[in-house]
Amino acid sequence: MKPCAVQLETMGMQARLDFGTGRIELFVAGGLRRLVTTDPSTIAGQVVAVNGEVEIADGTRFYAVLEIDESSSGEHVGTLLFTPEGLLDPHEPGALKQLGKDSAQVFPYRYRPSVPLACADHHTGNDGWSR
Repeated sequence: MKPCAVQLETMGMQARLDFGTGRIELFVAGGLRRLVTTDPSTIAGQVVAVNGEVEIADGTRFYAVLEIDESSSGEHVGTLLFTPEGLLDPHEPGALKQLGKDSAQVFPYRYRPSVPLACADHHTGNDGWSR
């Protein structure tokens, strides 16, 4: 499927993220990054940040950074959207206003990781998109 206007505008955008590991990590819109964000010696389970796509309820697609808990069959635990103004967590207060949309235009959204996950993710269908 071809990228939408927002994806074309943000493709290649860089974001430096701090996941609390003591290092700043680089993610690029449209990239193929997979990063373990938890320290297995101190936290049970393994959360990863991966590049992906999000399709909000009105059909608009965004490149995204997705946080997935690989120790719980792929539980989706976080989303950051690449927007022309920068990264945006759609769940944060003020996010809908920044997107210029109401709740029904954004939620529910579906997501698709751009890289393989190290778990049997029961949240996604055969096409790779969340259900």
